[in-house]
Amino acid sequence: MGDTYWRPLLKVAKYVRSQGKDVEFIAFRSKHRERAWERRLRNHGATLASWDPYRQQRNEFLAFLATFDCLVTARYHGAVFASLLGIPVVCVGVDHKLEMVSADLGQGARLWRMPFRYDECIMALGDIENRYGDSVNAVKQAAVQQRRLGEDLLNEFSIYMSRLR
Repeated sequence: MGDTYWRPLLKVAKYVRSQGKDVEFIAFRSKHRERAWERRLRNHGATLASWDPYRQQRNEFLAFLATFDCLVTARYHGAVFASLLGIPVVCVGVDHKLEMVSADLGQGARLWRMPFRYDECIMALGDIENRYGDSVNAVKQAAVQQRRLGEDLLNEFSIYMSRLR
């Protein structure tokens, strides 16, 4: 799926840089696929950071992510990290999970859908920038709501399990 959006994403990055903003790509390392992505991005002159959960501490990585104003992600956990940190996010609609998390985050997220036209991603980023305070508040509120739903689910599960004993 990455083959369908990497070129438009590089075009988005070039445009964002032309507006005087910093752009950094972050690879959430997993076995072999990410290394190919990393190579491809470096070959196109992209600034790249990577997180290898087997070698780096989670808190260190989260502190690094917290420095960003907005994230564009094609990974579900990238959107979850953004929401936990109160960072608006553009979800690359490569799978249903990203569509769901984008909907759950309300105005704190935007969904960039296939065929991944770069101008649509730029519009999503511009919308977040123009409504930044509202986007941050929305993602923070959504994270609190999702946390409550998770706690409720855990409580219900605990009650269910106690009845089985």
